[in-house]
Amino acid sequence: MGMEGKLNLLGLPLALGGLGVAAFHVHLVTTGKLECPAGIGGIGTAPHQALAAFVLVLLPILYGLFVESTGECLKPLPLPLLVAVAVGGAAVFGSISANPPAMKATSPLQDGEKLETCRVPFSG
Repeated sequence: MGMEGKLNLLGLPLALGGLGVAAFHVHLVTTGKLECPAGIGGIGTAPHQALAAFVLVLLPILYGLFVESTGECLKPLPLPLLVAVAVGGAAVFGSISANPPAMKATSPLQDGEKLETCRVPFSG
């Protein structure tokens, strides 16, 4: 594996960790357990945009690992790649389990009021 492949291998756990946490937040928003502000330009929510960003970061890393560095597509997974995926998974687990619970809404949003951060929806 060349230098490019090694650098992609180092970036893989970070990208997978961010992708996993973003996917978890999108799941919370989708199931109604979390409400979040609109993303930049009003497209989706902040977690949706984070998920899209991590997908865009992960794609060139995977391309570099599987195509560019080997000259072949999808060679059998070497041990370093499995370790990188395991470290990324551990980062997701650690990030999700170590965070405190989200803020609970103390009142519903007033007319014209916008969320500034994600929170548990108001139930009153």
